[in-house]
Amino acid sequence: MKLFALILTVTTLIACSSNDDKEVPVEPRCLQDIINSILEEEVSNPKRTISSYNYNEQTVYSVSPNSYVTEPATIIVDSSCNTICLIGGFAGDNGETDGCENFENAELIEIIWSDPR
Repeated sequence: MKLFALILTVTTLIACSSNDDKEVPVEPRCLQDIINSILEEEVSNPKRTISSYNYNEQTVYSVSPNSYVTEPATIIVDSSCNTICLIGGFAGDNGETDGCENFENAELIEIIWSDPR
């Protein structure tokens, strides 16, 4: 009987601790909307990521493109998720305009999210 109670307790704890349905907090919080949009799309190959960079003395975030778009562009947003520029792709400026001038000199801080699927 004690073994049964132990197995039941462990099973309940494992089931209750599952994190599959919960959002993993990401800062800034506005990035969660971007992540939710990505998770509604087909899985991209390579998988999509969001990375933080130090660019022009501020922290900005790059959102990698969806591989299923014909001319994918990386989106660069600020800490309020306002688009600063697009890099690469048909619509992107490839870092040549004042939107993201010299982005190649930005310093990668970390990859803060990667598509888990």
